[in-house]
Amino acid sequence: MLALALVGGAVRADDSTALADNLKHWLTLVDRQQYGDSWGEAGALFRGGITERAWQARIAQVRGPLGAVIKRSLQGQKYTTTLPGLPDGDYDIVRFNTVFEHKAVAVETVVLAKEERGWKVNGYFIK
Repeated sequence: MLALALVGGAVRADDSTALADNLKHWLTLVDRQQYGDSWGEAGALFRGGITERAWQARIAQVRGPLGAVIKRSLQGQKYTTTLPGLPDGDYDIVRFNTVFEHKAVAVETVVLAKEERGWKVNGYFIK
């Protein structure tokens, strides 16, 4: 359901695999409504910005009404070293066109940051 090919060559091949694996794992946790686990697997910036309890409430409120993921396809991906309001680092912004059970057209945006423990999700948004 999720295939990821990094564009632009900014991320090394070994990083590419780790990034894709971590992203797929994290999204699977969210898709299975394992919100506490998704918070625990998220990056330091993410966990520092929202408590586990607040994350569980917020994501359940947003994702719950959408229902199950029917299809998720890569829309685009961008590597950057700067993001507004965040320290300089290695970031990857991944966008998906997603079809949910109760929402036919949605865009999921996932922001990953390279940390000591690998690529970790530090932002998740649905439009």
